[in-house]
Amino acid sequence: FSPTPSLNNHMTYTIDRTVHNDLVELLEDSVEYFCNENMVSGELTWIIVQTLAEAKIAQFKGECQ
Repeated sequence: FSPTPSLNNHMTYTIDRTVHNDLVELLEDSVEYFCNENMVSGELTWIIVQTLAEAKIAQFKGECQ
C-alpha cells in the first residue's frame, strides 16, 4: 500500500487487489470463527469491528489516544 498526500490535506491510499482480497478473506474468516466459537451473532460482531475501525482511524488522525 502507498499513502499519497492530496491537495486537501487528506491522505489517499492504494492497495493491490490481491492484498485487499487477502485482507477481506482474513477478516471474514476471523469473524466467522469468532461467532461460531462464542455463539455471537455476525451482525453484532461486525458492529464491534466497525466501532474498533472507527476508533483506530481516529487514533491515526490524532483525534484521540
